[in-house]
This record gives sequence, C-alpha cells and structure tokens, in this order.
Amino acid sequence: MKKIFAFLLTLVLLASLGASAFAAIDTSLYSEDRGGARLKLPEDFQNLSGVLSIMSDQFDPYTDVYITSVNYTAMTEEEMAAWQEAMSKKDITDEELDRLSEQNEQATAMPLAVVAAGSEDLADFYQQSLIDKGCHPTRTKLGEADGYLFYLYDTSVDDEEKVSHWNSAFAEEYRRVYAGVLDVINRAEFFAPVVKDPNLDVKVSFETTDLDGNPVKSEDIFSRNDITMLNVWATWCHPCVEELEELGRIDQRLRDINCGIVGILFDGHEPGALEEGKAILDKNHVEYLNLLPPKDFESMVTIEHYPTSLMIDSNGVVQYTFTGAYVDAYEDIINSLLKGEKPNLLREPAPIAASNAESYRVIVLDNDGKPVEGATVQFCSTDSCILGKTDSEGAAVFEMPGGEVYTVHILKVPEGFEKNKQEYETRDVPSDLTVTINKAA
Repeated sequence: MKKIFAFLLTLVLLASLGASAFAAIDTSLYSEDRGGARLKLPEDFQNLSGVLSIMSDQFDPYTDVYITSVNYTAMTEEEMAAWQEAMSKKDITDEELDRLSEQNEQATAMPLAVVAAGSEDLADFYQQSLIDKGCHPTRTKLGEADGYLFYLYDTSVDDEEKVSHWNSAFAEEYRRVYAGVLDVINRAEFFAPVVKDPNLDVKVSFETTDLDGNPVKSEDIFSRNDITMLNVWATWCHPCVEELEELGRIDQRLRDINCGIVGILFDGHEPGALEEGKAILDKNHVEYLNLLPPKDFESMVTIEHYPTSLMIDSNGVVQYTFTGAYVDAYEDIINSLLKGEKPNLLREPAPIAASNAESYRVIVLDNDGKPVEGATVQFCSTDSCILGKTDSEGAAVFEMPGGEVYTVHILKVPEGFEKNKQEYETRDVPSDLTVTINKAA
C-alpha cells in the first residue's frame, strides 16, 4: 500500500507527461494552483542522475484536502523511458506487469507531501488514511493561508531499508535532494488551492420533454427552486439506479427548504431505454420530474462519469458539480450552497486517492482475433460509470484510480456483431482486459 506515494504517482507523470518530460521540470520555480503550494527548487536539481517527480491534485473529488507530492526514483531518464515502454506493451503478461510494478516501487522513495486541508479534522482524516495504508507519517504544521491549514507529511521512514539497497550514487543523491526539498518546503509560499470545475458558472438553458412527452423549459424548472439538483443518470449505470430510491426520499426533504431534484435519463433516446427507465423509476418509487436529454446537452455541460449531479441556482447557473453516487453527501452540499459557503465534505475516501489516475485498457476483438472499432464500453467503479469507444486497434482507455477492481460491459457493438451481455472484471492494477465479441451469423 506504500505505493500510493511511489509507484502510482510516478505512473501518473508517465501517463500525463511522457518519459522525456522529466528533464523538463522547471526547478527554479514549481507551482500548481491545484495544490496551493509554490516551491522554489535549487538550480542543481536540474541535473540529477535520478528522476524527481512533483504532482499536485485534490485528495479525492469529495474531500477538501489538496496535495503537492514530491518523490524521487533511482532510475536515469533513459531507464525510466525503457520502463515506460515496457509497461505500455499491448501483450504484457500479468507476471511481467507485476515484475515491472515491483521494480518501480523498489526504486522510488522520498514521499514528502504538502497538504492543504480545509479544517483540522480533515488534516487528521488524511493522516489516518495514511496510517490505514500501512504508512508511518510525521506531520508538521507549515502555516495557514486563505482559510486552509498547510502541513508537511513525511513518510520517509517507510523507505529507509529500501534506499539502503540502492546503488550508492542514487542513495547519496536521494539524501541530498530529500534535505533540499525539506528546506524548500519550509520556505514555500501558500495560497488557496484552485480546483477548476468545468461546469461552474455555466448557464444551463434548454427545452425538452419529460418521459411522457410533455414539453418542459429549463427556466420553469430552475426558477421554482433556490437550488435544483439535476441528476444525470442512465439505465445501464448500476450506481445510478441503486441510489434512485434514496434520491426520492431526499427530494421530499428538499421541498421543505425550497429545493428539489430533477433527473435526466441520459440514454432515454436509445431503443428501449425510455420504457426501461420509466419502469426503473416506478420500481424505486421516484416521483420527482425526469426528462429526456435536451438537444446539445453534452456540449452545454461536461459529463464524463455517471451519475453526475449539477447543483443549479434559480437563474439556471451551475454552482457545483458532484460526480458519483453518494447519497449521504447531496444534502450537505445543497445546505452549504444555500448559506453561500463552499461545500466542505468529509467522507471515507476511495482505497487510493482519486488523483492517482492510471490507464486501464479494454481491448475488443472479434472471434478471428481482429480488433473491433466503434464498440461502446461501460467501465464502472462501485460509485460511478464512464463510457468509452474502441479505436482502430480495438482499445478503449480509461483513466481511473488503481487499487480497485472495475466491472466492464460491452454496451453497444458495431453493425455486424452479436450483442455481448457478459460482465467482466479488471485486475486491481493497471492492465489490459481483452474481450471477444462474435460476428453476427
């Protein structure tokens, strides 16, 4: 589990930057608004033998904790590039994947993190999450800025034995860099983390129909509530369906504070989905309004995972976006928005921080072993689903946190192929899942 600060973070940089980008870190000044920390690194950090990696992001999408992580990998840039190339091979075996993962984990250390927490309780919460993963963190308060508490979390004690087995040149450089980064962090500039919600302040305006064909205008819906939770769901999305009954209860409570829920059946225009959606709503005793997707809705707002809930004010302006099925959070979010406050949530996080996104590939082949382009793949965690389409190589790529087993369905197949209703599961580490679909007789 210690890989949270080593193997996984290195994978993120590899996936997002490419191997050659490690040499391009501007060590004179490092800043990412997402983490709320600005670090001025020594010039001699530009000519390291090993790889210095820095990344900032939110701990997970539902907790007011933001992290700027720093780690060191005892590989040259050339070795890192070769490692990345080996990891990206299409025909990599499970044994080779495990070997390469272990190689990177053993070569990576210095898990220092500057953490911006919205409250003392959240700082304690983050520390406990490290302890639960088998780490031994020390915590030092660095200061306060813009309503956030800033701490240094140091779990380097967990890597002492590992470093002792490194080549002496890498070990010496690691200790020098470790001391240098500690000094840099103690002199860092702090500010409120900036997380950009692509839907924030977007004006939502549309005309559509409800599921019975009655015309509906968005301004009529939004104007009657102080906050409307626009819940985008689909019949194929298990987490979406599972929360519907509780959403019905929440809507009843929201009416007492002049708020409410409206659903959008995302796949409502697909053959058979409208009737299936109405049956699902009836089974779950949902009485609030549900709509068919408005024309050009996907160009109006950004929806990547299902369910997604948009918190919209009486003027139709998005105030907050919430992804995933977490029925215990919705009312807290709405109450915070009604008070003019930023939602400050505390809940159990995913097993590994959502910022540690990794690449899972689903490869769809026909029964002759040839790639199938244009298949729609459904990729689900326990709380949300995402869709992808296979490319010319038959691959659909999903960036999701590691450490979790995901369920996969082939939602749609191109013309000339038989439907595949089987459910598949990924491994709990980044890997390829190959699915075969049959040609139509």
